[in-house]
This record gives sequence, structure tokens and C-alpha cells, in this order.
Amino acid sequence: MQPLQIIQTDLLKDFEKKVKGGVKECFNQLEKKELTAKDFKNYMVAGAVASSQIEGSTLDLNSFYQSKENKLNSKEVAEIENLLKAYQYAKRYSLSQKGLLKCHATLSATFDNITPSQKGKYRQGMVEIRGWSGLVYLAVEPQFVQQKMISYLPTLKH
Repeated sequence: MQPLQIIQTDLLKDFEKKVKGGVKECFNQLEKKELTAKDFKNYMVAGAVASSQIEGSTLDLNSFYQSKENKLNSKEVAEIENLLKAYQYAKRYSLSQKGLLKCHATLSATFDNITPSQKGKYRQGMVEIRGWSGLVYLAVEPQFVQQKMISYLPTLKH
């Protein structure tokens, strides 16, 4: 294992004035600890919340738990919970094409822009993302989606 390398040192002197023993002592006090099932669940929830934020969710981890407890932001909470269900499914079962599409159905359960008949199926239409400057992203053509998904997951069972 390589020794810790401090990249930015401009705050280091202030930190060492406030902390007894300095940085090295702080790191020496850290313990290696095995992850528990509860730790893993917490990381999965945090990951699902962060992933949902990338997709436009306004909830952070704290507001997710508060919203869930107080039954607020039900659509955003449901989207995060669906993502967790898909993660759990993928963790529990070996990934197959059927399982991949089941995860898609679970993830898209609350999506208004996908009809019920499209959930859990490969898309049939073109997808593009446009910004102020024009086309930003053009997804693979629909007739190649299934083939591409299988190529990204070479162990995917047909």
C-alpha cells in the first residue's frame, strides 16, 4: 500500500494547530473495520439518492429520509425506492436479459414519459438530448439497443 500523499497543503497548518498530534496521528487513530449489512444498506441508499440527483431529483440524503418519514415528495421518494429495489434485485439474482428488463420496469414505474407498455422493454424510438447549442447526445438507434446492451454485459444470459 502506498503512503498517504497530501495534494493540497494550504489548509494543513491551520488544521494541525487545532488538532492534537497532527495529520499523521489522526490517520493512525483510524481503524480498519469490516462493513456490516447495515453499512452496506446505508451506502446503497446514499448511492441511490446521489444517482437520482444526477437524474434531476431535488432530494439529498437527509431530505429523502425526512420526506419518507413525513410522506412528502412522494414521487421522488418512490423513484429512489424503486432504484433501491432494482439494486437489490440485481444483487440477489444473476443478471439475465429478463432480469435486466425487470429492473427497467421497476426503475421506470413512476416515470410519466414512458407508457406502461414500454416499461420493462427495450425502447423502440430514438432518444436525443439537446442543449442551448444544439444536439448534446444521440443514443444508439432503437434497432441496435438490445444488441448493444448484450455487448455491454457479456455475461448476460439470453
